[in-house]
Amino acid sequence: MSWLVAASWQAALVAAVALLAEALRLRPGLRHALWLAFAARLLVPPALESPVGVAPVAAAPAGGWLFPLWLAGVALGGSFAWCRARRARATLRSGAVPLEGDVAERAAARLAMGRVPRVLLGASGPAVFGVLRPTVVVPRRLVAALGEGGLEHVLLHEFAHVKRWDLVAQLLFGALNVVYWFHPLVWIARPRAYAAREIACDATVAAALGSGASYRRTLLRAALLSGPAAAGAAALRGGGFLARIRALDGEPRRARTWRRLAAAALAVLLVAAAAPAPFDEGAELRARFARMLAEPEAYGCLETRFAFLRAVAHELRSP
Repeated sequence: MSWLVAASWQAALVAAVALLAEALRLRPGLRHALWLAFAARLLVPPALESPVGVAPVAAAPAGGWLFPLWLAGVALGGSFAWCRARRARATLRSGAVPLEGDVAERAAARLAMGRVPRVLLGASGPAVFGVLRPTVVVPRRLVAALGEGGLEHVLLHEFAHVKRWDLVAQLLFGALNVVYWFHPLVWIARPRAYAAREIACDATVAAALGSGASYRRTLLRAALLSGPAAAGAAALRGGGFLARIRALDGEPRRARTWRRLAAAALAVLLVAAAAPAPFDEGAELRARFARMLAEPEAYGCLETRFAFLRAVAHELRSP
């Protein structure tokens, strides 16, 4: 448990850098990369940590009840996430049929994708699932309301998720939520990373189309949908609809210059904040053995002997 505490300290520094990047309205790709660094810092095993760092990492003893409590939270959260994912996929695939025509091929060609993801017409969505075999589901009512041009825009957005490997990032943040269910910054990071992914995909679509004007109109039309098609509109509004519209409007050249300077400064902060700190196994072993000697009645003789031998072995193999 002590390495969880140590990783949380440094991840908090990375999260502060990511929040600062959001306040400065830096590029969504950079903001998403910062949140990915936050997730990776929490999930990296202690054996892979480097010898540099900036956060306090003293080993913190965990009470005997903390690990079972954490494990119960992981089991409960993992089960809930698994059931919710299976239910969502079943809902998306229910009654869905393959999309006819070449609009999917055109969208994939615009993004220079080597393989065209499978596209289904269903009752819900739009959404994409399947890391190994990506499948996009588009609601029939949304297609009827937006027409073929709007359908291509929707497919471009979902295909951009596939091309950017956003499904892998989504799995990473899902695992982060399960393992660090107790960490408040994790609950802040996941929706913000999702919002950054949506805006980054919008930027990818605008670049593929050569302009964001037509795609911006598609988003606005989808937002105005009501009735049974509102589910599709809500999906398109995900990630902060107004923020997505503002991002498609572009920004003045002077603002871009300031944001680039701010991005360079944040890169320096990120290098310092994201560098994993050392996990001093020897100090943790010595501290555990000292506790056993101080409270011999709380530990058995075999457990104390094992801790002593492990601490000695660590010291002998250390340079």
